[in-house]
Amino acid sequence: MVRRTVLAWAVAVVCFVVLMKVTPAIPQPQKYHDFADKRKLLGIPNALNVISNFPFLVISAIGLTLLYHGNYFKIRFCDDLRPYAVIQFASSIAIPLMAILLPPMYTHSEYWLLAAGFYPLALVLDATDKLIYTLTFHIIH
Repeated sequence: MVRRTVLAWAVAVVCFVVLMKVTPAIPQPQKYHDFADKRKLLGIPNALNVISNFPFLVISAIGLTLLYHGNYFKIRFCDDLRPYAVIQFASSIAIPLMAILLPPMYTHSEYWLLAAGFYPLALVLDATDKLIYTLTFHIIH
């Protein structure tokens, strides 16, 4: 069990390093910042898009605190979306692989596979945000 887990991690790390070396940088398009919901709330433009990022602010503050106290690792990617893309899409591959290759530690392991299936759907919905916002008469985005 431990050997398989270590092997799975090693394969994942090697795949990540190879992907970073053999693929070109993916630049962030400026169009990304053209949000579908432009409504203001309390004077904040794009309010719901901005406020929904508050949990990330909390997690970032925790990360910066750990960084300040020496619990850190150094990775620097300037304006390159490849690490973001790997994190976004790798989980959709890693979760089913782990569910198949590693024996379940508890019952209801199939829920991990269900989550892995819904995650790509969430990514597609994120990419079609403006269309959904228009089709739902500016209610859902």
